[in-house]
Amino acid sequence: MNLVAFTNSRWGPPAGISLVRLLPSRLASKLASSLANRLASQVGSPLVEAVRTNQAVVRDLPRDHPEVDRAVRTVLHTMAKSYLVLFRVIRSGQAGLREAGELDAALVTAGRERLEAGRGLLYAGAHTAGLDLLLLMIGGLGYPILALAYPESEASYVVTNRIRRSFGVDISPTNFNSLRQAIRHLRKGGMVATAVDRPDPTGELIEFFGRPARLLAGHARLAIRTGAPIMVGGTYQEPNGRYRAVLLDILESSPFADRPTGELQLAQEVMRIHERFIRQRPDQWMMFHPVWPAPAKEQ
Repeated sequence: MNLVAFTNSRWGPPAGISLVRLLPSRLASKLASSLANRLASQVGSPLVEAVRTNQAVVRDLPRDHPEVDRAVRTVLHTMAKSYLVLFRVIRSGQAGLREAGELDAALVTAGRERLEAGRGLLYAGAHTAGLDLLLLMIGGLGYPILALAYPESEASYVVTNRIRRSFGVDISPTNFNSLRQAIRHLRKGGMVATAVDRPDPTGELIEFFGRPARLLAGHARLAIRTGAPIMVGGTYQEPNGRYRAVLLDILESSPFADRPTGELQLAQEVMRIHERFIRQRPDQWMMFHPVWPAPAKEQ
């Protein structure tokens, strides 16, 4: 079993939590850095090649450009540090969560206003550094939140989803039944959260960084069917090491409801907002699946 396979197995998260508990902080950080270097050295692996292609497109550079090489290594180090922080939070609970990061005041206020008005709210995020912490922090606010996750195709998902539930986040793998549950949840004034930047062969063609990508548009469909606004949010790591979740925009779904291609247009607008945010900190975009169907064009 290689390192990636072990990380995605049911033993991966418990092993990480145990290491954080047993090792001094400095030694745990050193081990995380070493694992990131080992992953980066596996040239040709699906994970490394996906990161390389994604970073080349985001940076508008050839895949073999030295800057892309550095970006691959940086992204994997960012991933390792993020997991290390997450495992520490899991060990220490809400106190550790408050120490690790915070929700921006504007995001909290905007969410509270809409939820307390009973409107329902759909949060659309992206896989930038701190996304997992964001879900845990939102779960601690006490609002009914349903998170739509990808099907538990990897054993580690079962473990991490169980952890999310322990922090107050109701996790439901995306399928027909969960989408019906999400509609009911939104109509009752609850909050639904999902990430919108993972590619899917059954998705819609949506332009992302100037290229068509197959991305799911279910969040736009849910918003239009229920009249719920979409809160577009981003997460990132600050220079001091803490994570912050910020409000990027709130899109009302009603203007798109009567358009023939309203769902697609709304989903496209969400991705334009995320594109601008990711472009600011591309090395914090932790997407480990190839978003675009072909490698970045060599220049």
